[in-house]
Amino acid sequence: MIRIEYGRATWRDRWNLLLGMLKVVLSGKKESNFRRKYRSCRGCLLFDPNLRRCRPYTGSEAGCGCYMPFKIALGGPCWINENFPEDEAGWTRDGL
Repeated sequence: MIRIEYGRATWRDRWNLLLGMLKVVLSGKKESNFRRKYRSCRGCLLFDPNLRRCRPYTGSEAGCGCYMPFKIALGGPCWINENFPEDEAGWTRDGL
């Protein structure tokens, strides 16, 4: 994802990605709504199913570009819900 979004992946980027993965694995915290949120993402127009990210295509301004399995596991918010709170879309559409 980092290479696609920014054209390169530095050692710092790789280190931060590794730390994020370790945090998910070692936390032992299971997100009870993980499957429901991920299912909601898969139905979203902004979701790229090939890269599993919140951005319809490379270069688009819509979506955060995050790898959604990690974002959901780490407790990150839905991009649509953050940017358009008055609309019933994203995770709030599904009552999450």
